[in-house]
Amino acid sequence: MFRFKLVVVDYETETYGVNISKVKRAINSNTVALVGSYPNFPHGAIDDIEALSDLAVKHNIGLHVDACLGGLLACFYSHSNANIKTPKFDFLLPGVTTISSDLHKYGLAPKGVSYLLYRSKELRKQQYFIYPRWMGGIYPSPTIAGSRSAALMVCAYVIMLNKGKNFYAKQARDIHEAIEKIKEFSAKNFKELKIIGDPQICIVAFTGEKSSIIYDLMSKKGWHLNLISNPIGFSICINTANISMVNKKMCSDLKECYEAVRNFFNNKIYNFGIFVLFVL
Repeated sequence: MFRFKLVVVDYETETYGVNISKVKRAINSNTVALVGSYPNFPHGAIDDIEALSDLAVKHNIGLHVDACLGGLLACFYSHSNANIKTPKFDFLLPGVTTISSDLHKYGLAPKGVSYLLYRSKELRKQQYFIYPRWMGGIYPSPTIAGSRSAALMVCAYVIMLNKGKNFYAKQARDIHEAIEKIKEFSAKNFKELKIIGDPQICIVAFTGEKSSIIYDLMSKKGWHLNLISNPIGFSICINTANISMVNKKMCSDLKECYEAVRNFFNNKIYNFGIFVLFVL
């Protein structure tokens, strides 16, 4: 619609966050904005928003932070009284111009409600759509999409007002603690199953040669995990609905499935070795 060309850059192979060096090389005189994730959905990886902010300021271009998944959690970390330290991603960084987040996720609002924050009123003015040549008169709309029901927004407002800051702060703290518990447990118990990057917000992703089999065994135990293809593995999105079960059974079930797969393949190799020896 706007005749923009989308330029996609690779991610860091270790962190699975954006490769800042490649972003630098991709910027030219036609670049209008940068986009970073906080976090991304497949791996729960956080882009280096501070570095992107520096580039946006240097080149006088916009920076949009896609915090649709975990933004509402991250913004409450400072209110959780748990001294949770995560990288900056909001308007405290001078280069950030817009931030988006979904209220139907960790806001617990009905699906279909998101918010878009602007650094200034001047920027926000550009989002409105006005068509003056309609035969019915001037047609204004808050966005290009046209008119929408306000019912979902009213529901979201009432729900969040009812839950209050303390609830959302506790939700953020509990989910962060669950992630740290999984990371610590995995480091001690899994050699062939690796956590991707350094997840901090709401998603933990695993990869390994036999991770797809572990995924199948976890599914039989009732876990609804997300398959990922690059790299091969699976992830879990921790939320208010499943955090109780995550704290009770996630680590023990994962270890049981991991050991079952490991023992199965070790025994297969052992038996195959005996068979070869017998034939010889």
